Amino acid sequence: MKPLSYLIVHETLCRARGPASDHTCPCGKPALDWAYQFTGETLRAPDGSRPHSVNPDDYAAMCRSCHVRFDMEHDPREAERRREGSARGRARIVEMSKTDPIYIERMNEVRDAVNAVRVQCGECDLVSTRPGLINHQKHSQHIGRKELG
Repeated sequence: MKPLSYLIVHETLCRARGPASDHTCPCGKPALDWAYQFTGETLRAPDGSRPHSVNPDDYAAMCRSCHVRFDMEHDPREAERRREGSARGRARIVEMSKTDPIYIERMNEVRDAVNAVRVQCGECDLVSTRPGLINHQKHSQHIGRKELG
């Protein structure tokens, strides 16, 4: 019997359990993906990627960041694939930032737009840019924010 493809398994999973977005990730955020939990017989695509199972009970609904972290911790092949992809992506960005004036201009516009938005910490009322507030909350363990415009 030919193994079911990764996409067919995920379509079957969504029919059986509904979309992952109808669920909550264990971290409390809305789920986005069905993440294989490496609890069943692990099947893979012909190239060795995309670990999956035919059993819908072998999946948990997770947000994207928890899903990626889980895969990186449980599947050395996936961890290496992601590291290689990240390195290629960084190299491409460096090259474009050196040679493409339109790319440089667009990235400057994006940076300015992000830094123009002010947000306020939900606990101590610190006002900062989004990146600044993310850094503040990471170090202070504060939660919540309010967009100021």
